[in-house]
Amino acid sequence: MRVYLDNAATTPLRPEVSEYMITQLTHSSNASSVHQEGQQSRIKIEQSRTLISDQINCNQSTILFTSSGTEACNYVINFAKNKLCVDSIICLPTEHVAVLSPIENSNLNTTMCSINSDGLIDLRELENILKKSSELKKLICVMAVNNETGIIQPIKEISNLCKKYNDYFFCDCIQALGKIPLDMENIGIDFSTFASHKIGGPQGVGVVYIGANLGNYSDIVGGGQEFGRRGGTENVLAISSFGKALEVTLKNLLIESDNITKLNKILVSGIKKVSSDIIIVAEGADKLGSIVSIIIPNIKSETIVIALDIEGFSVSAGAACSSGKVNSSHVLKAMGYDDNLSNSAIRISLGWKNTEEDIINFLNILNKLSKTMNF
Repeated sequence: MRVYLDNAATTPLRPEVSEYMITQLTHSSNASSVHQEGQQSRIKIEQSRTLISDQINCNQSTILFTSSGTEACNYVINFAKNKLCVDSIICLPTEHVAVLSPIENSNLNTTMCSINSDGLIDLRELENILKKSSELKKLICVMAVNNETGIIQPIKEISNLCKKYNDYFFCDCIQALGKIPLDMENIGIDFSTFASHKIGGPQGVGVVYIGANLGNYSDIVGGGQEFGRRGGTENVLAISSFGKALEVTLKNLLIESDNITKLNKILVSGIKKVSSDIIIVAEGADKLGSIVSIIIPNIKSETIVIALDIEGFSVSAGAACSSGKVNSSHVLKAMGYDDNLSNSAIRISLGWKNTEEDIINFLNILNKLSKTMNF
């Protein structure tokens, strides 16, 4: 039996969501239609919008559904450039490529704020950057939880600095939803992004939160769906299933969080017993217990990922890549690890489905590989 330990890439579909989706497959009316079937679809979309907005404490009208977290991140950058007319962008070098790539494509002046060896933002440097360019209109991009290391950034403190200098704040919360408390109004975020498949929902649906006073913007024009912000017939099945996934996630939150904490302790202590040479990235820092990145010196990431795959264990070398290849981690490089070490990292990410038996079996195989591969 295979063991899936790549939940930060995609979390398996929850059985409650799967059952819900099966019951909805025969209902395929257009949510823009005025007849009863169309209005039933509209109700499903709005129920999901309400559930999500309630959980992150924002107005329903500030929620925009997209086709993915990547589209959601692209939308935010384009909104800031084309609607808000920002002059520059400030971000961390450890942001997800779904944020870094549209920033690069925007051709806006971009400043990378420093991080420490754990990947945490340097708040003092951030303030200096904001202070020096106070006459410019800026967008600050900092993700809540890093997808490769699990590091949790001080979002409230960053938000306070953005408010102090009247700048916009975009916080990618794709890895944070259902794992840490998120309150858009209290934190003071202008933009945030989410994705269904990170919490046991279907792939192919994302969300953008847009601050209530920022107005409307559309990348995709057409029928004026999503309050005129994204043209195109809505994916009713995926959107309503996102709401269902969040509902189930929150219902099981305490039990699953306790299980993840327990599994994390077993995993980390077991890794240390396998080899004292293995580096546990950002150990001791404030981070999610569900993501454990390790570096096995002198063993290429691809080699260990494939070896574990052959043994029945799914892990990754970091963020999922569209090419299907294992690439070196830009996150670890930004944290100060050299090319050799950043090319020797794997990410083990836990989810709702994992058990203590999974972790023990994984550690046994890792120990076996340590002897055959000499690490």
